[in-house]
Amino acid sequence: MNTLAAAVAFFALGVTFTGTALLLLFNPRASSVRWFSLFQLSLMVWLAAQGWAYATDGWDRLGPVVSGAVHMAPGLFLAFSIHENRGSARGAVAAILLGLALLPLDLASVGARESELVLLAWTVGAWGVASWLFVRKMKRDPGSPREKRIGRTVLILMTMVMPVGVLGGILTRGETTVFVMPLAMVWIQGLLFYGVARLRFYDIEIRAVRTGELAAAAAEQERLAVVGELSASLAHEIRNPLTGVRSLAQRLAEEEIPEDKRRRYASVILEEVGRVERLVANLLGIAKRAPRVRDADARTPLSPLFDDLALLVTGRADRAGVRILVDAHGATAHSAREPLAQALLNLLLNAVEHTPAGGTVALAARTADGGTTITVRDGGPGVPPGERERIWEPFHTGGGGTGLGLAVVRRVAREEGWTTEVDDAPGGGAEFRIVIPTAVPADQGRTLEPARAAGGAALVLAAFAMPLHAQTAVPPPCTIAAERSHALWQTAGVPGLAVAVATDGEVTWSAGYGWSNVEDSVRATPSTVFGIGSVSKPLAAAALMRLVERGVVELDAPVQRYATSFPEKDAPVTLRQLAGHLGGIRHYGPQDFGRAARPRTATEALAIFADDPLVAAPRTRHAYSSYGFVLLSAAMESAAGRDFLSLMRDEVFAPLRMESTGVDLLTDLDSARAVQYTGCTAAGCTRSPYVEYAGTWAGGGFTSTAIDLARFGGQLLEGSFLRRETLEMMWTPQRTAAGDDTGYGIGWRTGRDAAGRRIVHHGGRTHQLRAFLLLYPDHGVAVAVLANGPADFAEDVVARIAEPFLARC
Repeated sequence: MNTLAAAVAFFALGVTFTGTALLLLFNPRASSVRWFSLFQLSLMVWLAAQGWAYATDGWDRLGPVVSGAVHMAPGLFLAFSIHENRGSARGAVAAILLGLALLPLDLASVGARESELVLLAWTVGAWGVASWLFVRKMKRDPGSPREKRIGRTVLILMTMVMPVGVLGGILTRGETTVFVMPLAMVWIQGLLFYGVARLRFYDIEIRAVRTGELAAAAAEQERLAVVGELSASLAHEIRNPLTGVRSLAQRLAEEEIPEDKRRRYASVILEEVGRVERLVANLLGIAKRAPRVRDADARTPLSPLFDDLALLVTGRADRAGVRILVDAHGATAHSAREPLAQALLNLLLNAVEHTPAGGTVALAARTADGGTTITVRDGGPGVPPGERERIWEPFHTGGGGTGLGLAVVRRVAREEGWTTEVDDAPGGGAEFRIVIPTAVPADQGRTLEPARAAGGAALVLAAFAMPLHAQTAVPPPCTIAAERSHALWQTAGVPGLAVAVATDGEVTWSAGYGWSNVEDSVRATPSTVFGIGSVSKPLAAAALMRLVERGVVELDAPVQRYATSFPEKDAPVTLRQLAGHLGGIRHYGPQDFGRAARPRTATEALAIFADDPLVAAPRTRHAYSSYGFVLLSAAMESAAGRDFLSLMRDEVFAPLRMESTGVDLLTDLDSARAVQYTGCTAAGCTRSPYVEYAGTWAGGGFTSTAIDLARFGGQLLEGSFLRRETLEMMWTPQRTAAGDDTGYGIGWRTGRDAAGRRIVHHGGRTHQLRAFLLLYPDHGVAVAVLANGPADFAEDVVARIAEPFLARC
């Protein structure tokens, strides 16, 4: 028994286990970490077997286990390095199989010099090739000088372990190897922890800072929410009393009204006009940061208020064929008349809207010891239990209204210290209740908080009093971007929307709105996978320019030099022309969809259009063509000796950590993928049938997330992925033979925003999606917007989301 050797082995085992657990904890979804964990597992098997063998004198039983684990370690490390560098699971598995094939030779090699030489070559070769692959990857991958310096330090110190261990074993005839090698594993784990601490902990710290910024932005957005709702509902709230005023005025003009009723109508008209004036005054009071004070001693008899409200909604109710019943039961509410009228008018109009012709809307009140309960019952379909909280959200509507009325009711109730409820009405329909307590707690309902008032000033004055901008605090960029993104989602008419912004090469803000799956109520997030349509073209162009930089392809070479199966045309077509839509290749046609054949590679997809004539001679005119990019991708996969999807993974997706970007396959539809819709109405959203993009990925067949696309744009702008001169070549518009500017470079559209700043961008649009990626090359800002339905927004709208982030430059 060798107690010290056993203790050293078990100590190294514990450290190795801890290191593996930390790596998996910090990178739970990274496939490369899982491959590295297999290598770590072989080390743990070796250390556990060696420690137990020394502790129990069980070398006869455990010696083969130790030999097998030590033998497989270099093979598993090589497998990890192949996967990390090439993204090839097939190559990684091949390295493991090679190790398994040599394993019997290892177990039978004791005393056989020839076998030991083969195994020594295997060990040295596997470790050496793996180290070389990592050095090569370190030089090729983008990253800050700090990250590369840490990576080099860790790699150099790790490679020192093996020579030290081997030299120690030779000098001591193997006696110290049992101590040196386990302690060397401790050294390796320490280096790994150093790398993780310096890189991953740094990332976590940065994320924490950004999370704090986002939390502050979210708090600011929450402060703005009430007044944002006010500004959005200003017209709505003015419209409500004006509708009633119009109805009463029309009666006065067209009917013979007795004098007492005429005076009554005039009194109601004056009251409602005064309410409109006070609504505007309240908004101006918020702009002046004057808190709204609740009158705790106010009392309102409900019978005359109910009668006035019935008069106001009678015109709309008559047109809808709905009867209005009111019964206050002589109750008096502990509240001012103004907020009560505002809330109840919204509830009545909502009830009329949802009650079918011939139905009844009932407004009633009851007083009990705790306060007054006012109910509004309608004869509509009712509110499902799952929707009873969402109906109070702004812009949530189940009919043809604005979706603001109930949000106003909830806001007023909170300010006044009331409670609001919704339930099933007896006999069908919905019953809305406002409970007004006899006494409101001192800290509830007294004022509109100054913080909200300050935030409200920024929003209200920005919309209605631009000259006062200089006196208003400017919200953070994240808040402005959130407001504009939310407004885009509301107006675009799509189920779900995701937005992400990158600055200085990293994603700094992102948000999701609406639903990625309407039927299953799955929310859209910045990590939701969307189809991106023609935004696939800038991705393919990035891979193309990587090959150009390495001399694998020439932009001005005829495409047939690489895509040899593509037939000659009337004039030569070059890669540059294809990447700028000047090659004359036709675009998609109706005949191209619903094909039975499913191409497996870009080269196979050429059969769809290879025999078709050019739509224009090369360089004579800009003819947008997704098939031109399919031909380009076929040339790329032929020149690189890899299929196009492997090329994209190795050259773009893996280096830029675009872990959620891939191809649009029917088999990939899962919970992380947004369902695509052809449109939405009040009745619901219509799912789109699946469209096959096999083989045509470069033209429009990739899927991605807003975060991945923003990171892609940010890394391009950062300048370490492609050289500056390469980027300028991509972003310089090509010209026709006649000298006309096409506004399109190599995979990117070029232009200027409303302020004259340079932008490059690309959109993707089908009957089932909208995607947009926009970059500010001179400001280091990239923004991605993805939607799972058709929409019309373009670069001007997306530039408005990016605009707040430009001010820091």
